[in-house]
Amino acid sequence: LATKATTVTTEQDGLDVTRYYRAEGRDYGWMDGYDPEVEQALRSTLASFRPDIVHVHHWHRLTNNLVAICADLSIPVVVTLHDVWTSCPRIHRIHREGLFCREPLLTAPCLHCVERTQWQTDLEVADALALRQQMIGAELAMASALIVPSEAHRSLLLQLLELPENSLTVLPHGSLQTLMAQERRAGLSAFPNRPLQIGHWGYFLYHKGTHLLLEALHRLDDPSTVQVHLIGTALEQAYGERLRDLAGGLSVQFHDVYQPADLQTFDLDLAVFPSITSESYSFTIDEALQLGLPVLVSDRGALSERIGKAGLTFRAGDAEDLAQRLQEILDKPELLDMMRRNIRPDTLYSMKAHVATLEKIYEDAT
Repeated sequence: LATKATTVTTEQDGLDVTRYYRAEGRDYGWMDGYDPEVEQALRSTLASFRPDIVHVHHWHRLTNNLVAICADLSIPVVVTLHDVWTSCPRIHRIHREGLFCREPLLTAPCLHCVERTQWQTDLEVADALALRQQMIGAELAMASALIVPSEAHRSLLLQLLELPENSLTVLPHGSLQTLMAQERRAGLSAFPNRPLQIGHWGYFLYHKGTHLLLEALHRLDDPSTVQVHLIGTALEQAYGERLRDLAGGLSVQFHDVYQPADLQTFDLDLAVFPSITSESYSFTIDEALQLGLPVLVSDRGALSERIGKAGLTFRAGDAEDLAQRLQEILDKPELLDMMRRNIRPDTLYSMKAHVATLEKIYEDAT
């Protein structure tokens, strides 16, 4: 942050990278979609750089007319839709009460779900919601191409945004890491002759469902048969404290900040990713498959699509169903071997393949 909005250009890996810094003390809420300072900075940058194409990855905390700005300058735009922000001011379609919302825009209960000030009326909020959606609709219509990273995300957005069937191109992310799978242990040091070693990593957030994993452990026949490694950090202090409370009486280790390569140092049997929201891709799935780990995931979004037979699913948001799946693995250890044999890290989309397809999309757009 700075005392006033500014841009700073630096060199990184041989490329010029320009970063925008919002003015210090400026709040940002869902109604603050348009930002004239961002528009001014973007127009200035585009005028000096004159790119052949612009690739927009998000509007959040920038301005909601990024594509319109580029169109005004006759620059084609490709957009990747990484989440459901285009259909939800709360970004992840998680209701205030914590449930996932699948309602299309015309029936979604946004009016009584979004944040508002105490003096704003229903009419004012409704008008703001309508304006937001009008701007987003215009942005999507002006884009030369719309990319999504999975078939599951494509299906969800087609339903939520009521877009034409051929409007979204599925392009999986290129795999960013090359992790080595550990040799599977044999003998007394391995499960089931020791507690099942479960790994869960990334940022700990409510919509990632980290709490569901700990709630599920309390429901096991014997929680001492499982040890959980939480690798990462909670972005909100209150949520971190909730996880610490839930870990009481369980065998849970908190490992804090990590680098992806650090995951190779953990002797794990199973990875668990219990997201409540609809994940569009999940790099943690990439990492788990490269590590040779079977995966237990929620049945919402791209997670179940991506694991194939290399894991199991449970009902999203249901700690009891997650517990039943864990208990099934504890009761039938051979399930782990079966899932492990179905892991195919070689099927992950390489960065080379991703870039080749992306270049073709850029060529078509220009």
